[in-house]
Amino acid sequence: MQLSVGVIGATGKLGRRICEHAPEMDCTISLSACSRQWVSDAAPNVVIDVSHDSAFNEVARFCSDTKTPLVEGVSTLSPENITRLRELSAEIAVIYAPNFTFGHHLQRSALMVLAQILKMDSRTWECTVTERHPTSKRDRPSATARELAAFWSASAECPVAELASVRGGLPVSDHEAVITLSGEMLSIKHSTTDRVAAARGALQAGRWVVLQSSGFYKMSEVYGMVREEAHD
Repeated sequence: MQLSVGVIGATGKLGRRICEHAPEMDCTISLSACSRQWVSDAAPNVVIDVSHDSAFNEVARFCSDTKTPLVEGVSTLSPENITRLRELSAEIAVIYAPNFTFGHHLQRSALMVLAQILKMDSRTWECTVTERHPTSKRDRPSATARELAAFWSASAECPVAELASVRGGLPVSDHEAVITLSGEMLSIKHSTTDRVAAARGALQAGRWVVLQSSGFYKMSEVYGMVREEAHD
């Protein structure tokens, strides 16, 4: 089935990628929105928001009024925005996804397994999380890094020793969790070199969420990794 998609933030770096790769995933862009205007050819089956937190209220209102499922990818939402998202999920299906990439969710799955092993082991260990983005990245630490640290803390029942940020280098990002034991270290690193990975993940999320009943979902469920959600 061809999916009709509304992209909020269509002129941004990720929004442009989503629009470019929509046809290869049998999707059409029926609504294109940026800070200047919203252009609609037809009502979308799903809205993907990769714009800015300043647009959140307008996006939430549109989805509520039209009962359109929402894939929310803005990483700088406030706690109040997240509360509104959860309220909205009582009406429609909502996915909240600061990170759309498949590799990031493989990284989470690997860390969950390691955390369960270390909880049962007598060795002394610690975990640090480091993220790197180009200097153009506004927030630090990134939402993905904060989420990764919180996920580890919940899974291992022990907080990370350090959450560090680096600004510089090439697009797009690196997120690394390093587990230090006596005399050895283990690194689980995910790097993204092209936003196409996130764009495809966002479109996959759009295809998945239109088949769901109202509720609050995460990308781990889109990728079939539901079991980890017990630790969030």
